[in-house]
Amino acid sequence: MSLPLGVQFNNPLNVRPDGKSNWQGVIAIEQTPSGSFLHFDAPPKGWRCAAGNVIAHFDRWGHNTIAGLIGGTGTRGQPDYRPGWAPKEDRNDPDEYIKSVVKDTGFAANAVLNFHSYAHLKPVLVAMAKVEQGKSPYTWWNDEQINWGLEQYGVVPPPSIIKKAGPIVGTVTAATTAAGTAITPSYPPPVPTVPVPPASPSVDPSVVIEHAQTLLQQIAPYVKWGGIALMVLLAAGFAWHWWNERKKRKQGVS
Repeated sequence: MSLPLGVQFNNPLNVRPDGKSNWQGVIAIEQTPSGSFLHFDAPPKGWRCAAGNVIAHFDRWGHNTIAGLIGGTGTRGQPDYRPGWAPKEDRNDPDEYIKSVVKDTGFAANAVLNFHSYAHLKPVLVAMAKVEQGKSPYTWWNDEQINWGLEQYGVVPPPSIIKKAGPIVGTVTAATTAAGTAITPSYPPPVPTVPVPPASPSVDPSVVIEHAQTLLQQIAPYVKWGGIALMVLLAAGFAWHWWNERKKRKQGVS
């Protein structure tokens, strides 16, 4: 079984010559029963052309939706008409084309997209190439080739985001310091240690009792003489009261 024309010509979106564009890497214009197509010397050059065409639709004609990009905008025959990628006059079925791209990308047909964004441009290109070639473009091409084409227009993948929580499964690449020393990160990251205050020393009840007994022994003499002094004071007070009452009776004072 022969390969699709776009695969043979390194032309993932089956771009035709327009007589104006001078695409990098074109080595021939191939004539086929289906029409003429650009033939590129390497797959990345074909992906560059694909990306450039979609970006041109976005920048020049304002095709910022899948429906507009594939089916065109405006009214046919009127000055506002801007043909899409797969117009009916080229024996295409734009409605089916749109449905397929919508299904593969997850973007709604009329969702507003930015084709200078990697998150929008790449999935749309890959889905379009699938329609054009009949199979997933990853059957013949890879991300490195596709990304090279996008990068020529400044459309680059976002930086990778490393999850902070949980172990990371897979190959870990060692980072390198400015001095050239390799540092291999460890996963999961170490749990920070929290300083724990020293535990209060346990108290021995026997020690407490011993201290209490010693204290009582030390104050016992003072308690004893304090008691005697109190009794003397009470006795003196009682004697003074008795003597005062007796004196009053003798004087006839009630």
